[in-house]
Amino acid sequence: PIQPADSTALEKPSAPSKTLEQLKNLVRIFIKIPFLDYDNINFTFTQTNTVGNSGVVGSTGFVNFWRPFQPSDIKYGPSRLYQLGLISDPSGHLGKFGTRSTFPFFGWGETEPGLRAPLGAGLQNTFRQQNRIAVKTSRNLWEGARIDFNWNVGWAYSRTQNVNTDSVGVPTILNSASQGNLERSFLSFPDVLFLGIFKSSLKDVSKRYTELKNNGDSTVSQDEKMAQAFEEGFEALPFFRKVFGQYWPRINWSLRWDGLERIPLFAGFASRVSLEHSYAATYSRQYENRPAGLGQPGVERTTGQRNSYGFTPLVGMNFTFKELLKGSFGSVLRYNSSTSYDLATSSKNIVEQLSREISITLNYSRRGFEIPFFGLSLNNDLDLSASYSLTKNSRKTYDVTTLDVNTNGTPLEGSTRTVIEPRIKYVLSSRVTASIYYRYTKIAPDDSGSRIPGSTVNEAGLDIHIAIQ
Repeated sequence: PIQPADSTALEKPSAPSKTLEQLKNLVRIFIKIPFLDYDNINFTFTQTNTVGNSGVVGSTGFVNFWRPFQPSDIKYGPSRLYQLGLISDPSGHLGKFGTRSTFPFFGWGETEPGLRAPLGAGLQNTFRQQNRIAVKTSRNLWEGARIDFNWNVGWAYSRTQNVNTDSVGVPTILNSASQGNLERSFLSFPDVLFLGIFKSSLKDVSKRYTELKNNGDSTVSQDEKMAQAFEEGFEALPFFRKVFGQYWPRINWSLRWDGLERIPLFAGFASRVSLEHSYAATYSRQYENRPAGLGQPGVERTTGQRNSYGFTPLVGMNFTFKELLKGSFGSVLRYNSSTSYDLATSSKNIVEQLSREISITLNYSRRGFEIPFFGLSLNNDLDLSASYSLTKNSRKTYDVTTLDVNTNGTPLEGSTRTVIEPRIKYVLSSRVTASIYYRYTKIAPDDSGSRIPGSTVNEAGLDIHIAIQ
């Protein structure tokens, strides 16, 4: 008789195939899922150039623009490249294309200036460029849960030049001043609970500033060391900083999780429950270039910086309860938190502003119920709502010169704002609408003081609208 094959030997995979399967799983978990499993990726780039020049020779430039296969002629006015916004000099020539040592590592060289009106005095060139890159994507995490990611970076540059020309029209730049700003999505967290492991708080700015002050590098001013410590100390997970520098944006996100009503905790009283969470942070820097003089190169100087981040909300819960008195009843609970730090280089102060808000909203609505009135049955709608919010604001200042020994700060002001507002709206047969509300607002200054004095305001209103057709 024919003996059956050993089923155990057939089912047991070989060692190489088992290793390959484990490798595929690792690649799926660490590469495919975090980097490739997205519905779509949207990439947007915008650039705006604004140029102003005086002493331009020639006519309007109409002929130069509509002669695409012939070189521009100065007698016809501004060149085609100038009118397309590719160069900033109306009669200049585009520099050579080549590589650069900084991001984006390639581009055109400086524009070669052309002739201007002869014997011109007090001529001026102005140039401003704005750029923005935004990347957005989203993905499903599990059933009912979806997360959105976004990155963005924007930078702007402006320059003003004073120009004189000789008898031929050759321009000479007398002086030049420029300034700019950078804004990018950021990643920074407060030093609370487990978030302290990211080391992105004011304490870390203090530590970084102390390191830079003690490194003995006399070529960098104390102001620039403070500016460097501000950016590096507040930044969490500074990956790729050395490669892309200050232009590398960080990830921000928002999360929504629907279907929580299936959890036993909510199943008994809610028909729909959802959770919201969102994080957004921005870092911005303003700078100016001091003009060169006496054989010294121009110097870039940071004039101000700002780091702002917030959880809006940190936790947000939306409830739709099961039917109550033949109507729908729901509520929204939210806790928001936002923080910002501003560094003014000239005043050598860091100003901290904190805002914490908790809000609760309740609403009840019933549609289409009938009330007999003089033998008539009229359709009625009823909306009831009530909201409560408590907002705590505070501001502190930190002296940069003593930041390494003092991170407690000096209180500037603070206040607590409380708002309570119930509202009733009644609609009678789609013809008569009446609503009444009451709003209670109280502002209480902190012990440290506030620019806004304490106050209590009571408001009430009645609105009646009648439609006659």
